[in-house]
Amino acid sequence: MTSEKFETRGNVHHQAYHMPLSYAISDTFSDDLREPHRYKIALITSGSGILTLANERRAFIAPSILCLSETSAMRVEKAASVALHLVYFHPTVINRTLTFASMRTEYRDIYSPEAMDYSSLRPFRHQHHAGWLHNLGLVEAQRLQEIFNALARQLETQPDGYWPCRSRTYLIELLFALAQLYLNETHEQEIGPQCVKFELPTPPEQPEIYPVLVHLLNNYHKRITIPELSKTFHTNRNSLSQKFKKATGTTVVDYLSKVRVRVACQLLKDSSLPIVEISERTGYVDVTHFGRTFRKYTSLSPSEYRDRYQGEVSLRPHQEN
Repeated sequence: MTSEKFETRGNVHHQAYHMPLSYAISDTFSDDLREPHRYKIALITSGSGILTLANERRAFIAPSILCLSETSAMRVEKAASVALHLVYFHPTVINRTLTFASMRTEYRDIYSPEAMDYSSLRPFRHQHHAGWLHNLGLVEAQRLQEIFNALARQLETQPDGYWPCRSRTYLIELLFALAQLYLNETHEQEIGPQCVKFELPTPPEQPEIYPVLVHLLNNYHKRITIPELSKTFHTNRNSLSQKFKKATGTTVVDYLSKVRVRVACQLLKDSSLPIVEISERTGYVDVTHFGRTFRKYTSLSPSEYRDRYQGEVSLRPHQEN
């Protein structure tokens, strides 16, 4: 039986609804991180220590991120002055077809839109669900903290009837960010529709361009221009564009558009959030421009994509399996 502290219940809006997603803060690695009915994400914002994951000792220094599955066996060897932001969730909060049982098998239809959901949960399946610990850069940590804060506000304040939907979309963005960090570290290939796949080159291969890629992945929701990028990375726009094209095989604008469309695809498929809000959340001020760009990479308008691929997004009381 899952404790109520690992779910969020509607207060004013959708009072009968309980969502298998919750947020907490802590100054210790408590037994809650062993909860057998949830995936767990811990953003470690201060402190250091040593954790054992599946008999492997791993050191951490904040900022770090820790992903644990429902079966991960974590032991704390040492921990000093830690501060944790915690998210607990059941995979069905993303897609009702995702269960703990299904997450233990390989996804066969790797080019389907549902494969994006499966791929986004790869950190929780690391080394047979042992758990994944990753030390973060400051830019990555700042972006994750932004998403944690936004998710916490929705779950705690429930400002309107869209709070379950927005909470789900912030979790999707959080999982997207974690999946890109994981794929970069492990060199695995992302699965999902070919039109929105992209790869992040590794730091040793592209030492000059890698910080630019990190910047794009962590700021796609903001206005980004080539002149601003050039100023940020102390280079001229021609040099930046040439080096980026040589390193990635594509332009800055094309890469950024793919990132935005990739995120938008999952938000459209796994939520009922208004398209104009998804447009804004993925860095487009003009929803018409968003629509044109989205169609360029998917051959569908945002509404057509949602109609074709969206599963059931309901507010029925959650049934765990």
